[in-house]
Amino acid sequence: MDMVDSITIHDGSRERYISFWQGDLAEIPVNNPVDLIILSAFRNSYDPTPSSIIGALHRKGLSVKRLAENKAIDLRDTSGFWLSRPLLEQSTPVGVRRILCFEPHFLGGQPSEVVGNLFRGLFPFLSDTQDATVAMAILAAGNLHEDPARMLRALIAAASMWMKRGLPIHELRIIEKDKNRVDGLTPVFAEMKKLSAPAQDETTVSKYHVFLSFSSKDANEADTIAKALKSRAPNIQLFDYRLTIDTGKVWQHEIDQAMRACLRMISLLSPSYLSSPECREELSVARLLHKRRNHSFLFPLYVRSLSNDEELPFWLQAISYIDCREGDPEKLAAAANRLDLQANADRHLSESPQ
Repeated sequence: MDMVDSITIHDGSRERYISFWQGDLAEIPVNNPVDLIILSAFRNSYDPTPSSIIGALHRKGLSVKRLAENKAIDLRDTSGFWLSRPLLEQSTPVGVRRILCFEPHFLGGQPSEVVGNLFRGLFPFLSDTQDATVAMAILAAGNLHEDPARMLRALIAAASMWMKRGLPIHELRIIEKDKNRVDGLTPVFAEMKKLSAPAQDETTVSKYHVFLSFSSKDANEADTIAKALKSRAPNIQLFDYRLTIDTGKVWQHEIDQAMRACLRMISLLSPSYLSSPECREELSVARLLHKRRNHSFLFPLYVRSLSNDEELPFWLQAISYIDCREGDPEKLAAAANRLDLQANADRHLSESPQ
């Protein structure tokens, strides 16, 4: 197992790493284990074929099929992943504490979409208190025959973005077994390393106080909240994607900038919100900011009933949300009154870099 190159990701005062290795995921030393190995599979398909990682693990004595029969957590219908029970306690022949298997509804689509779904799906399985070391192969470059260079670029771009945001991964190890493929991908990794370097003049400009995160189907509720906030604090600046994002711009970067600049984020939880990839991504970023800011950033409002309250993500159930179902205007206005921003609003903008 040899490391080819490494990218340092700067997350404030903390450093995280994306590394590229030549080796075999099934040969990670037991005396130097990783926390998670990420595998991808078709739904309920764990046959140990000769060329697959599942096959390599099977030959080492670790059966993914057997692990799948007794999963620790199964969130395939929501995040695409299931998590195995702890492995080192079972004298596993491979240096990994748990297997995390990615089985979304489909593995096709654009590379950015595939890896975006992967990183969003990781959140329920990562600790808020301890960073993980994670190992994986290049997603979809095996049986799905995606171009490995395209997938590597997408994987590094997504990993870099999420780790800069504070995703609790200390090191992501991308491991490739084939020497010829490693030789071909090394320049691609070096290219992405240059692109991942922090910009020297990168600053976050505070233009807004509150980020409104909502599905377009809940626009009326968002308007009710906005009206209530402005009646209490006429100078308040709200980030509303309908009014703020210029057509044709890359929405993700501008939304990232706005979220980091805001004092708080109001998320309007509903079935349409939790089924929207864009809303789920905003919620995932908010989770990281909420942790960084001593649990003072995210302000969830439950505006429309899910079929079961337990469909709310586990971590979100631990945050006190306000019940405003079913879009009740009086409850929404009362919730706005509980968001005390007036004392900090003018100072927030006046102290921001221009």
